[in-house]
Amino acid sequence: LAERNRSDMNPMAMRRPFTNSCFVEMSLIGSMHDDKVGDEMKSFSEQLKPLISLDKIDQKR
Repeated sequence: LAERNRSDMNPMAMRRPFTNSCFVEMSLIGSMHDDKVGDEMKSFSEQLKPLISLDKIDQKR
């Protein structure tokens, strides 16, 4: 038998993306008066800024 290529045995190698876009969701729990939570979220989004644009979504609407 011929030796198989390792990528032939890996089902993850056969995946194809549906779109070229990504979705990043982040949820934090904290007090409304605690600015540390918002600062953490801003810091995290700044690290991803070349890849994403930060938009606020109001879940109550």
